[in-house]
Amino acid sequence: MDTEARRERIVVELIRLGFMRVPDIAERFSCSLATARRDVQALAVTGRVIRSHGGAMPRYDALPVGGGAGATDPFLGEKQRIAQAAALLVHDGETVGLSGGTTTHELARCLRGRPVGVVTNAVDLALELAASDGPRVMLVGGVLDYAHGHELLGALTEQMLANLNMDLLFVSVNGISVQAGVTIIGELNAQIMRVMASRSRRILVVADHTKIGRTALSRLIPLAAIDTFVTDAHGPDEELEAIRTSGVRVVEA
Repeated sequence: MDTEARRERIVVELIRLGFMRVPDIAERFSCSLATARRDVQALAVTGRVIRSHGGAMPRYDALPVGGGAGATDPFLGEKQRIAQAAALLVHDGETVGLSGGTTTHELARCLRGRPVGVVTNAVDLALELAASDGPRVMLVGGVLDYAHGHELLGALTEQMLANLNMDLLFVSVNGISVQAGVTIIGELNAQIMRVMASRSRRILVVADHTKIGRTALSRLIPLAAIDTFVTDAHGPDEELEAIRTSGVRVVEA
């Protein structure tokens, strides 16, 4: 595998897994640690990935040269079906909270033209919704660290959210399991999502099957706090049954 092809595959794997350590990259792609580090550095310099915790994680807007979103994300079809199923759970007139993420971005597209309220700290989701009539969009303020995503973060974001009430909160996550609950990669993002969760009547998780049974860096909320988990039809039966047994409604799209 040549250098460019290997780096394209690294981006795809990062989007699928959420995070990889440099030694994991070296092992998966049968290259040296030095080569894996150079690959991560090169991809970070060009804005394709984010270096973090001795490894790398994906940028949601990372696209391969000459490709589109579908070329980057091997689970785009699953995420679109999850988003369509999740949109059916939203009633007209409700106020919906949306975290940042690839699956919630697809959900935002499904909500275009709907008479609903949307609260989000993700700039890309707000722009997606603002392009259509229907949704009333509130983009909460804060600090935008574009190198780490499209979300607005910080104390100002928390203060604005503390004055809002949402009927539903849809969270896109990096891991969900009975043992660890709902987890995501970034602690700053997790803190904002915890505030959003505290202001929401119901919390719904949207994630493809690769996130089931996984644990990411930062715990967001315990599994008991979730009302519904919307995923695709390829999840492991044993893990899904354990999630159902914990009291969470599971919708397989």
